[in-house]
This record gives sequence, C-alpha cells and structure tokens, in this order.
Amino acid sequence: QENEQKAKAVFEKYREDDIKSYEAQIFELQKENELADVTAVKEKLDELEAKQKYGNLTAEEYGTLVSLKSSIADYTSQIKALEESSSEERLKEIADQKAAFNSELGKYKNVISALSEFAAKRTALATESIKMPNVSIRLFDVVRTTGEVKNTFKFDYKGRDYSTLSLSEKTLAGIEISAMMRKLTGIDCPICVDNTESVASFNNVPMPTQTMLIRFVKGEELQVRVKTVPHIVSGNAELKKAS
Repeated sequence: QENEQKAKAVFEKYREDDIKSYEAQIFELQKENELADVTAVKEKLDELEAKQKYGNLTAEEYGTLVSLKSSIADYTSQIKALEESSSEERLKEIADQKAAFNSELGKYKNVISALSEFAAKRTALATESIKMPNVSIRLFDVVRTTGEVKNTFKFDYKGRDYSTLSLSEKTLAGIEISAMMRKLTGIDCPICVDNTESVASFNNVPMPTQTMLIRFVKGEELQVRVKTVPHIVSGNAELKKAS
C-alpha cells in the first residue's frame, strides 16, 4: 500500500505536469491561429481528457487497476482477521489434523502389511509343487554395469549359477530338477545318471521307479546290476560281460 501511495503521488504529479504542458501547447496554438480545425481541437481535448483519467493506461488496464484495488481491500480484511485469530487454536487444529493423518497412515500400513503377507503365502502355496531342496529358479538378472533388470529363467544350486557348478553338483541338481518335473507332470519317467563315480552321496530326493546309475571303475569288467523294488520282485540279479 505504501508503494502504491508513492506511485500514485508520482502519477498525479506527472499528470498535472502533462495537463499544464498540454494546456500551454493549446494556448500557444490558439494564440498563433495554427489550429483552425475545430474537429481536431475536439479530438485533442478528448485525448487530453483520456490521459487525465487513465494516465498511460488503456481503458481495459484502468478497469483492471480498479478491480485490483478492490481486491486489496478484501485481502487486507482477511489478513487482519487471520492476525486477530488465536494462534493456540490454530496449533491445536494442526495437531488434530496430524493425529488424524497418522491414524490413517497406520491403517494403510496395516493393510499393506496384510496384503504383503497374503501375497507371500499365496506365492508359497502356488510354488509348493516346484520347491526343491537345493535348487531354485531365478526369473531375473541384474546387469552390474547398468543396473538394468532383465527377465531370465535359470537354475541355481545352493545359491550358485548352474553354469559354475562342478560335475557332481550338476548331477545332483539334475536329479532334483527331474524329481520336480515328475511331481508336476505326475509321470514316473525313468532317469539315467551318468558319471556317478564323481558323486560322493546323493541328496535326499525321491527317485523314480526306474533309475539307471552308470559308474566307471578303472580296470573292472562291465557289470550290470539290477535291483528291483522289494514289494514287486524280490531278489537281486547281476549280469556280467566282458568289457
């Protein structure tokens, strides 16, 4: 408001000076008879009147100025009302709002936690049929250089990538994977395990009804041993032939 008053005073001074200047010019023109056209004189007077009323503003800008002055009065009354209001009441209102927001936030956190537990349980039930003792399925990889996440489908054995495993570990991983496939399909398909001489012991994984284990023993003849399931056929048979 102070700046506006100062600007207004300057404007009034310039306007008065302009009016005096224009009046002097008109007087001089009339005196010297250089302005004989009455219409031109009237237009000049109208222009001077408009300048006296609006200054350097257009009619539209002058209307905006009047509207803004009216808004200043409204804002001034609002500021006064806010300054007169009790700060303690405002602080209490803000504290109540904060408590309400915290309560809502707690509810949302509980809902998110419940949904997370539900999703984890549902995932566990959905993947129960493919769960293996030591083998896991990796569905994405992270590129170390860029941090990009790429879709993939790889097997890990005890947390290590299948391609980095030793021969015995690959064999044990394959036995677990075949057991998982039999469980998914319900088909008791036979398996053949080669190089069993590199496997010290087998994991606790159910084998199919028909399992072929091949082992190389240096200096030994080729031997075929057939072990039948006790409740189907009793007894063992051995077949020997020259290597």
